[in-house]
Amino acid sequence: MSVIALVEKAQNWLLSHAVGILVFGGIQYLVLSTVAMALYPGGTKYDPATTGYLFWNNMLSDMGRTVAHNGEPNTASCALFITTMCIIAACLVPFFASLSKEVPAGDARTRRLSLIAELLGIGTGVLLALAAAFPQDLHPQLHLRFAQFAFVVLAPSSLIYGWLFRGDAVFPRPCAQTFFTFSIVLLAGIIVTIASGSGSDVVTVTVQATTQKIMVYAWNACLYIEGWSVWRCQRRGDGYPATGGSSA
Repeated sequence: MSVIALVEKAQNWLLSHAVGILVFGGIQYLVLSTVAMALYPGGTKYDPATTGYLFWNNMLSDMGRTVAHNGEPNTASCALFITTMCIIAACLVPFFASLSKEVPAGDARTRRLSLIAELLGIGTGVLLALAAAFPQDLHPQLHLRFAQFAFVVLAPSSLIYGWLFRGDAVFPRPCAQTFFTFSIVLLAGIIVTIASGSGSDVVTVTVQATTQKIMVYAWNACLYIEGWSVWRCQRRGDGYPATGGSSA
């Protein structure tokens, strides 16, 4: 079998199993991030004396620090955080490629929009993995920029997919509404985070940590709904011809 044939076979396998891969990615994130939280020694941005991980007061980035806010080594939590973020980033590649293949066939503009949404979705995962790979305590500026841009590129991706699937008779009805609803949640979260400033007081940190959790877990739920929609179309064989998006 030629190299090209092997690549095509792997590509087709990834696309046909994209939903299962996404589900695995979501579950492993919930499990590994929960374990990472449990292993976090303690301390928050505003109070290094706290014990353990405080869900509404610690940022997700705190799990990826090499040294916790209380000064103790954070090796186990950091390793788990980097691992789970890299896995979810890899799982998003075949899923967004598969999702774009379900976009109703249209003109060149539709194909371009589908490709842009796909690349932005994949880019979100890559940026989050990069943010995890550059711990906050070692590379604060790089970490912050990667994390910020991850959500900034995710918003237009969700809006574009919502627009492309609006009123579609084949794709399950909740999908477009889910994209638009999540986009509103995401944009509101970005605004709240920016408006809260960069202070390290208890109110600012709590607002930002809570907002971050809402955005991340809302995205997790959104991905499951989108995955279910793709699975329904694949199961019924209702998919549209490729719209020109990339292929995994």
